[in-house]
Amino acid sequence: MAMVVTLLPSYPVTATTAILPTPIPQNLPESIGKALIGIILFSIIFLSVFGNVLICLAVYTDRNLRKIGNLFVVSLAIADLFVACLVMTFALANDLLDRWPFGEGYCDTWIAFDVMCSTASIFNLCAISLDRYIHIKDPLGYSRWMTKRTVSIAIGLIWILSALVSFLPIQLGLHRSAPPVEEINDTITTTPIPPLDQVEQIPQCSLDLSPEYAVVSSCISFFLPCCVMIGIYSRLFHYAKKHVRSIKAQVRPVTLGSLDGDPSRPKKIAAPYHVSESKAATTVGIIVGTFLTCWVPF
Repeated sequence: MAMVVTLLPSYPVTATTAILPTPIPQNLPESIGKALIGIILFSIIFLSVFGNVLICLAVYTDRNLRKIGNLFVVSLAIADLFVACLVMTFALANDLLDRWPFGEGYCDTWIAFDVMCSTASIFNLCAISLDRYIHIKDPLGYSRWMTKRTVSIAIGLIWILSALVSFLPIQLGLHRSAPPVEEINDTITTTPIPPLDQVEQIPQCSLDLSPEYAVVSSCISFFLPCCVMIGIYSRLFHYAKKHVRSIKAQVRPVTLGSLDGDPSRPKKIAAPYHVSESKAATTVGIIVGTFLTCWVPF
């Protein structure tokens, strides 16, 4: 019978623990990039909410701002506030998580809010430009045209039309393209879908519109209001030039004495005039131009 003998070393054995360097995750740059993007987008959302709330409070608290035309500005601020709260917030989570965590049912609602608020925003800009046009073209008849009732009805129609363009077709499923089909042996069959247990499904929510809905929605929500605003501000620019020429015609040299000791150089005093409405139209024109510049590529 063979015996197995285990030989132990005569010297002491000391247990040692090797300290290995912590491996750096391969997706660390991607995580840092997402964090930076999240901070930037969150800052934009915060500034949007803060700025639009500030506009509403300013019009509500300042009596000088409680004008009929500023109701369109408040409506525009509310539309942009909805964009920040109901659209951008969920879009931020969707982009950072690379998936839609809010359920399939809310996906279409989120898309509808996106289309509705964006449409209401550009409609309000169009209404503001029309309000400025009437104010400059017919200042005496402005109060007759732009009453509180008229402006309230116009704002109501803006939001109703925006909801009809967005919620109605999207909730009916008319905004998505038909499922792909294949014609095999003159028989139309739908493309087979693999079983759910064979595919790891990641919930996604994207603005995937059918060509028909995209064309109709773009024409109603963007191109037609864009053409109206361009036409209105072209006319406003024409009236502003006439206004400047009339102001220059009112300036007369009035000799008050010598200037720098030279009696041949009389001082001139310009006749008083008001250009606040022209400046307001120019300011709104810059805002609308910036809006169109941001929207045309989209």
